[in-house]
Amino acid sequence: MFDFQEILLESGIFRESSELLTILILFYIHINNIFPNSFDFIRIRYINIFFIFNSYSSICYYIYYKFRSEKRADKIEKSSLDFLRQLASMLRIGLSFENALENLSNYGSGPLYDEIRRTFVEIKMGRDFDESIMSMVNRLKSKDLERIFKIILDARKSGGSLADIIENVSDDLRAIIILKKKEDLVL
Repeated sequence: MFDFQEILLESGIFRESSELLTILILFYIHINNIFPNSFDFIRIRYINIFFIFNSYSSICYYIYYKFRSEKRADKIEKSSLDFLRQLASMLRIGLSFENALENLSNYGSGPLYDEIRRTFVEIKMGRDFDESIMSMVNRLKSKDLERIFKIILDARKSGGSLADIIENVSDDLRAIIILKKKEDLVL
């Protein structure tokens, strides 16, 4: 079963799922009040129209959700390079990894920073740091960012120079993005 609230958050719709479902139900009730007796002579037509309208609205919502999700993924991918550079700089000035991430989330804007803020809310509620980061990566649905954060978390555990590793990973991501753009131009 899917989590409706998670779908809304992934598409960048920051509404409670109960609010959205209430709006939809009230809309259907309103439509029913506008046309209560129009189709009394053949109740089957009314039911068919209702199902057609319901199917149409579901398809429209799905297309809207996919559009918002793709737009959000593009914004995340574009902001990830700057994010990694800023993170490396903050580590170089002496902040811990957790403090650097939290500072970036407080002052940045966009979907990537929103996800990092959400991750820190989870951490403050008692969830493990690594588990929260991997949960964030799964919500972002980006294979590149998943690989990058796995490398960063492994480097953090092993005690390597995190700033250098993040900078190298950022350069790799930049090369991957350039290759993807060239591939899109060719196609």
